[in-house]
Amino acid sequence: MATSTTFGIEGADGIEPTYCCDGNVVYVLYVLDDYREISRPPRKMISAVAHEILESLVAMIAGGSDGRVFKDQDGRPWGEIAGASLAVSISHSRNVIAVVLATQADLGVGIDVEYIDPRRPVAEMAVQIGMPSSAEIGDFYDGWCRYEALFKATGIVDPEQQGRLVEFMEIDLQMPAGFAGKLVVGRG
Repeated sequence: MATSTTFGIEGADGIEPTYCCDGNVVYVLYVLDDYREISRPPRKMISAVAHEILESLVAMIAGGSDGRVFKDQDGRPWGEIAGASLAVSISHSRNVIAVVLATQADLGVGIDVEYIDPRRPVAEMAVQIGMPSSAEIGDFYDGWCRYEALFKATGIVDPEQQGRLVEFMEIDLQMPAGFAGKLVVGRG
């Protein structure tokens, strides 16, 4: 775990876990206020903060029992509490970090947050995920976040196959102005 003194996470304002899906999922949206003036904080630093938040969530859910964070052979992070592997997902864009942890071993979770950048080639990217090239920017980012969150939860790249996943519930995240976000939860 990154030391709390490095990034000031321990006890920091803004780390308020939100429970959803009957308490089977817990997530945190965290905004690095110290970096409002710069458009892109260093990626390595943002990633370290995200992993520290994940470790804090696992420790909180473990409640003093054995809880740890590890990565599988593909580099995907997982939580483990009392021997049960729990799905997790991490996303960050600019100064916004999102981390989600399933509290049941049979749940899959995925989360994605994106800065709404009007300079992105939205028409081209929309077509890649099965949306019309004429999609409005807000609709595009909603679709893009859904696509990315489902990919993280399932490993399925094909948007058509993702579209057949009826067992996954979508949750719109309350994001800061200028950002979009989506959380998906389903039985793995």
